[in-house]
Amino acid sequence: MPIRNAIRRFLFRTLATAALLGIIYAFAINTYLAHYFSPAIPWLLIFFVVISNLVYYLQLRATQNRTSKFVNIAMLSSGFKFLLFLMILIVYALLNRNDAVNFIIAFLILYFIFTPLEVISLQRTHQKLKGK
Repeated sequence: MPIRNAIRRFLFRTLATAALLGIIYAFAINTYLAHYFSPAIPWLLIFFVVISNLVYYLQLRATQNRTSKFVNIAMLSSGFKFLLFLMILIVYALLNRNDAVNFIIAFLILYFIFTPLEVISLQRTHQKLKGK
């Protein structure tokens, strides 16, 4: 399986996931539960699609090289992603105290949806490339 196909497939998966979550969000904000949802969720969906695809691309490209290089890139990208996420959570919480709790909960839910999607896709693609 060429890497280009794997990248396209992952992009489709992340966009489909974001679209499904966006539809759920659109229905949810029109209910009596609207005050539990952060208005930043649409931006978070875009953010997670972009970051997940970027990290997936970097790690997939690293699988073509030596194993030690893949491990280095995987650790660096995970560490960078963690610090970026932490920084975004802190800055948003400080700037928007009224929405901080809803934002952090939404952020964590999206994190727990997109991260396994990224890891499982990377693992499956890596196995397919190894079997090639």
